[in-house]
Amino acid sequence: MNSNFTCLRNIICVLTFSLIFTEAFSQNSQPMVEAVSNLKASVENDHIIINWNTTDQAGSNYCQVQASTDGKTFKTIGLVLGADPKQSNNSFMFKQDLRKRKSGRQLFYRILAIDNNDRAYASNVIKASN
Repeated sequence: MNSNFTCLRNIICVLTFSLIFTEAFSQNSQPMVEAVSNLKASVENDHIIINWNTTDQAGSNYCQVQASTDGKTFKTIGLVLGADPKQSNNSFMFKQDLRKRKSGRQLFYRILAIDNNDRAYASNVIKASN
């Protein structure tokens, strides 16, 4: 009986934490137009190259590069460490191998910048074809 109670307590704790995290993330995910700029994707030698810039307004701790096949549901495909605080404008690049993906599909990308206070800001969405 004690192990059943412990298991149930652990499930409730995980569900509570997931709900709190999801609630906090959804409230803080907002466009960060002034912080992420020049978001572009290009195809080169079976790779998609994603480039973007951040400004000193971003205060980003790190960026999540996210991809989608429908432009609505995004999945994180990589992490890029944040801006150098000594510079006012930073350029970033992320490279994704396309050889294992089905050709002819449209892919959508966005950057989710996480600031030093753990607030998330989504960039605009861009479209690329492979």
